[in-house]
Amino acid sequence: MAKDAGRPAGVPPVSPPWHPGIASAISELEQRLTRSGARTPDEFMTALSDVVHEEGTDAVVNLFGGTAWGRIAWKRDVGLPLSPKLADAFVFNHLYEELGSGQISQRGEASIDPKWKPAPAPEVWDGPHDDECYRVSFMLRGQPPWKNAVGIDLDRTVQWEPRTAPWLDQRMRYVAYSPSLLQYFPGEFFPKRDRLTVFDEDCQVLWWPF
Repeated sequence: MAKDAGRPAGVPPVSPPWHPGIASAISELEQRLTRSGARTPDEFMTALSDVVHEEGTDAVVNLFGGTAWGRIAWKRDVGLPLSPKLADAFVFNHLYEELGSGQISQRGEASIDPKWKPAPAPEVWDGPHDDECYRVSFMLRGQPPWKNAVGIDLDRTVQWEPRTAPWLDQRMRYVAYSPSLLQYFPGEFFPKRDRLTVFDEDCQVLWWPF
């Protein structure tokens, strides 16, 4: 397939031919992403995430139904991880609980045999930042109709630079889940094939004194 004319290097292509059922959705999404001026993969994914968070239109649902989108934010005085990308400072563990049939009892009743299985690795990227906060964004490939759970933690092998507050070296940082990831057991959610799951509130990197 020929390379898209005028598309910045490194930006994932969104180009025809596509199945007729999603062609209009692809066209609408491509127009929005083109207008965003994204020039790097992280900028491209941030622009895509903005569309998901702001609209959630039928066109977007047609393409990304079943996925879950969220962000991790922290105030700039909390510090900056000393990793090639901010996203490299976080560890994600996405699982889903598949309910299978267990043994049959003497009364002929089947027991439920729940098993937690690993889900596909999430997409994680830097941004969008603002004057107050740094952010890392993520997209999970939900596994409906099962209960899903995502664990988000700091990679403890990555050091942080305190930036504007040197005394933050004496503090411990941790990830606090957003309210939408606390509706059930922490980190659990139920994706649907016919809609997006958007965690509207950001997860937070916080600190406390030893």
